[in-house]
Amino acid sequence: MGGERPEAEEADPRVAALEGERDALHKRVRELERTVRRLRTDLEFVESLSERQKRVMRESYVRLEAEVEERRQMELALRQAKLRAEQANVAKSQFLANMSHEIRTPMNGVVGMAELLRDTPLDDEQQEYVQGIGECAEALLRVIDDILDFSKIEAGRLAFEEVPFEPRGVLGGAGAMFVHRAAARGLTLTLEGEAEIPERVVGDPGRVRQVLNNLLSNAIKFTREGEVEVRMGFAATPGGAAGEGLLWFTVRDTGIGIAPQALSALFQPFTQADASTTRRFGGTGLGLAISRQLCRMMGGDIDVQSHEGVGSTFRFEVRVGAAEAAPA
Repeated sequence: MGGERPEAEEADPRVAALEGERDALHKRVRELERTVRRLRTDLEFVESLSERQKRVMRESYVRLEAEVEERRQMELALRQAKLRAEQANVAKSQFLANMSHEIRTPMNGVVGMAELLRDTPLDDEQQEYVQGIGECAEALLRVIDDILDFSKIEAGRLAFEEVPFEPRGVLGGAGAMFVHRAAARGLTLTLEGEAEIPERVVGDPGRVRQVLNNLLSNAIKFTREGEVEVRMGFAATPGGAAGEGLLWFTVRDTGIGIAPQALSALFQPFTQADASTTRRFGGTGLGLAISRQLCRMMGGDIDVQSHEGVGSTFRFEVRVGAAEAAPA
């Protein structure tokens, strides 16, 4: 009896240890179960989040594809509209060119017949009528020339010469053309060329003359009293050959001037200072637009300074090349 007690006492610590291990194991299992539940919840959230992202991506792709298709259609429509506009512009330019030639031919006949009629015996009244016919016909020819040049510029078909010419000859020719018109309006016309102008240069004398004549015609037309002054000069290209540089002209008048708000649009096609200018002085408003285009196509430009009621000064320049000296 006394020998059994120690054995019972020795079994208690093992049982307690086993029970402690069991409790610890149960606790660990519960923790693992909680961890598994959290992981399962997280996994479900991730899976649901991924599905939402996929849905958003699919919707975004569909929208992007629709937008790309819309832009593609817009680009196609723009290309087609541009092609139609270019075709219409070519057709318009061709129509203007054809019509200008068709109108110019009989108008040349009117001018010629008026000149022949002027040489026949006429009284003063008849002479005045014939002169009016001639002036109107020449004015219409200038309008036709402007329209023809403008259509050629728009179509890119305007040709330029590269030939030797004498700048002072261009200046003198303009003076001879307009001196009588200026005198008839009681205006003083002065021409001056600076000393450093080369004797001969290479360029397009016809186009230079066209710009100069347009500015001179305007200056006389818009000047009631006073003077019109034309100056010509030359700015050599640094390091270039003799005679290579910018040939420039200024045309100054004491006319009606131009309002500041009208200056910015002055060189736009079919534009004049205001509607009253067209009613009082006539014209298409193409001359200055054509002049700017011609100057820029010849490597120069044109600008203006003006004060309303005081007068205007137009300056234009064109690039010219060096020419060989004229043969003796």
